[in-house]
Amino acid sequence: MTKNNKLSKLLFLLSGVSFISISLSCSVNKNNFFKVKDLNFESTSDRSVLITIKTDLKLNKNIVSKLVYLVNGEKYEKTYSKVNLEQNQVLFEIENLPLNSKINVISIFINNIENNFSNLKTEFVNSKKTDTSNDSINQLELENSKKEAFNEIIKIENKAKKQELQDLLNNAKTKVDANEIRMQAIDYKNKELANNQKAHELRERINVIENETKKQELLNAFNLALNDDNGVPIVNTEIIKNNLQNLSNKIDQAFSDDQSALKNLEVKKQQLRDKIAQISDTAKKTQYERELEKINSITDPSQATTEANTLDNKVTTQKAFEIKKAEAQVEINRLRTKDSAKKTELQSRLDSATTEAQAVTILQEAQDEKAKEDKQIEAKRKVVNEALAKLQDGTDFKNSLVSRKDQAAPFDDASHRTVDLVELDNIVTAINNKIKELKNAAKAAIALAYGLEASGDNTTSYDSLNADVNNETNQTEEKLNELKQKAQAEVAKARNAAIDALGQSEGKELSNKKKALQKLINDPAKTIADLKDLLNRVNKET
Repeated sequence: MTKNNKLSKLLFLLSGVSFISISLSCSVNKNNFFKVKDLNFESTSDRSVLITIKTDLKLNKNIVSKLVYLVNGEKYEKTYSKVNLEQNQVLFEIENLPLNSKINVISIFINNIENNFSNLKTEFVNSKKTDTSNDSINQLELENSKKEAFNEIIKIENKAKKQELQDLLNNAKTKVDANEIRMQAIDYKNKELANNQKAHELRERINVIENETKKQELLNAFNLALNDDNGVPIVNTEIIKNNLQNLSNKIDQAFSDDQSALKNLEVKKQQLRDKIAQISDTAKKTQYERELEKINSITDPSQATTEANTLDNKVTTQKAFEIKKAEAQVEINRLRTKDSAKKTELQSRLDSATTEAQAVTILQEAQDEKAKEDKQIEAKRKVVNEALAKLQDGTDFKNSLVSRKDQAAPFDDASHRTVDLVELDNIVTAINNKIKELKNAAKAAIALAYGLEASGDNTTSYDSLNADVNNETNQTEEKLNELKQKAQAEVAKARNAAIDALGQSEGKELSNKKKALQKLINDPAKTIADLKDLLNRVNKET
């Protein structure tokens, strides 16, 4: 619905009822475009208009207050807002306004929301980026990791396992926990798929058995291979795998005569063709295709079946290796540290791996390295944020460093961009150098305050300034500049007192002695102690 259509609908409904409840459901898509969904209207006897905005952002109070101001403006004093941050809702109620005013307010509301929400969202995101506690970043990355894990869990067919992993995910407190659950889900799903394929193959072989008694016996065994005595699907994929292998042996034994054995063999060979087609390694695939052709030339059904079973084991083993290798590759790709020697090593080993066991080991090492990386990145990011907090906001210097930090340490999202730990160290070094420069400037100014003593309400002294400039809590741009300016102000006060004592008036020239004293007083290298001494000398000359 366009904005004009919304307003037309409002005009029509406002002309016929005394109350309209408008629920504006707001969302921001990945392109940061703000949309207001269709309006819902409800008539009551109350003479007011209630506007509810729901957002998919966790709004903070500062942004809510700005949003309220944008909607309320200054014209409609009877408009008030009610904020519920937990529910992500902001309520606006407009009471006892004339019809045209209500329409006007709603029009302003729609315009302001659509025009300003993207700016508020940007402010919200930026406020999270500069959160020195790192809590917001950790929470965002945890939510992303949970989302990835959930997307893998829902692919699982076994309801009990799916619920087990979902419960674990609901209680996951860290990104590492969520990633571990995601990998469990992927591993389970891949094994479940392999068992499902094997079960499908066995069912096809059972279907060609002509002896109904044997067929029913094997169908019963088939159900027991997948379900427990109560008919509940078995959760453990390894148990199912072993059950299906035992069932496969029973099916081979069931084909006692040559004619039945040939039917079993033909089904097996077709299943082998399908499985070989799924192999990614072209050399292995070619090898398996040649072995299958040899089996086709064997005239003894029993021998051909034995050879087919041997080839089936090879193909199944290779497929399991390729699946686990793909899992390991995904985890290696998730490693984000720039120029990571461990990532290079793992990739080299995976490229050379030939067995599922090797791939499993590499996968586990990649997971461990990812957890180690995450902790290291979090710690580095925290150090950078704490260092950035020492600088004043809004300066070109700080803005450039924030930009460099965002480039060097992006969020761990779906793109998994590289994190440059060296650059993060460089940013901290640049900040420390800046603070050192500011501290030296403050110390230089304080050195000129030598001789300053506390007096009356003014408790500032040379000693207090020296203590403050070395105080750890004052090692920020703002505090150091304040101390520098305070020292400079005290020196200027002492210099002005000495100059005033010279008694120079317009049109009257100072004596040569006073001119000499004036030159000394204006010397920027003079300390407060020097200026006090000069003041005494001036007083003696007057």
